[in-house]
Amino acid sequence: MKNIAIIPARGGSKRLPRKNIIDFKGKPIICWTIESAIKSGVFDEVVVSTEDDEIASIALECGAKVEYRDKSLALDESTVNEVLLSILNKRTAEGNLPDIFCCLYATSPLRNAEDIKNIVSLVTNGSCQQALAVTEFDLPAHQAMLFSNSKELTPLFPNWINKRQAEVANIVVDNGSTYVATVQSFLRTKSLLPEGVFGYFMPKIRSIDIDEIHDLNVALMNADLLGVGE
Repeated sequence: MKNIAIIPARGGSKRLPRKNIIDFKGKPIICWTIESAIKSGVFDEVVVSTEDDEIASIALECGAKVEYRDKSLALDESTVNEVLLSILNKRTAEGNLPDIFCCLYATSPLRNAEDIKNIVSLVTNGSCQQALAVTEFDLPAHQAMLFSNSKELTPLFPNWINKRQAEVANIVVDNGSTYVATVQSFLRTKSLLPEGVFGYFMPKIRSIDIDEIHDLNVALMNADLLGVGE
């Protein structure tokens, strides 16, 4: 069985420029994900998908392989699913298709090797065909409300809105860091969130997906609390 890690890392980003290689605790942020993937010991290859020469150079220095993507897959409207399908379709043509892949976001530096190893094991041990990392909501999700232009509030879950937190089931959310799938399942569903997907729980302190400066500041604070980079 061949397993690969795929790290999507385009050069452009609007809210936090060059976010995939921004400095995090003394090294480019993508290096934390590459190093954790390698340390997990569950991959035959760790591949960074990019169109950017600087990102490619950093990825190679950190021990990853690089697969350049077409610039049409590095636009704001390009999706990760399109990038993953492009890589897998290319490997199909080459006769080099893996059995399982793990999509790792470069902007989740506090997700560690054990997290990766544990979520991959959900698929490799046959528990499911696809899995992803999840965490708790910051606020009670069952009390979510729709906010109209007229400022009227409408409960999203009217049957739950008045319940206490202890009265509702565990509600979790995709933490935007780690996705695992058998290649055949992903090629069939073309989704990282298909029906029947399993979850691997990560605590909020490690579930930071950095997309803007506030996220970066929170991640740095959490890294200090966790002793990361010391």
